[in-house]
Amino acid sequence: MRLNEFIEEYNEELLAYFMPRHLFEKELETLGWDSGILIYLNTLDPKAPKDLVLVDSNFYTEGLMIGISKKSYIMADGESSFIINDNKYTRIIDAIQAEGVDVLYGINNWEWKIEKEWRINTIDHDYINVFSSFENCPERTTIGG
Repeated sequence: MRLNEFIEEYNEELLAYFMPRHLFEKELETLGWDSGILIYLNTLDPKAPKDLVLVDSNFYTEGLMIGISKKSYIMADGESSFIINDNKYTRIIDAIQAEGVDVLYGINNWEWKIEKEWRINTIDHDYINVFSSFENCPERTTIGG
């Protein structure tokens, strides 16, 4: 499936959760970060476009780094808890296994109880900053990283 077909079929709002890799990496670069470990939507849904990166921290294992610089890094931090169809989950993969892969495309309707965040640490693992949505990712130079 091509990206434009994906957006037509599902919803443009989903781009808050999934972003084309080249745009995501360009955004990281613009903010002063090198790309770290990225997870692709097609690892969860084989029919999804191959270059869509998951940009919501709830898709990532705690500690996985998506952005790196010489002095700091951005990693997924915390726990997730959400409800879909009266069922409580703490991992998105469990929800997919129980509800089916198409449940991903209703993510805007999930009832979130606890959401992971993106945490910025120094290379020595000292806390610098935290943000909840990638659209709020700070420029590396503004946080001393």
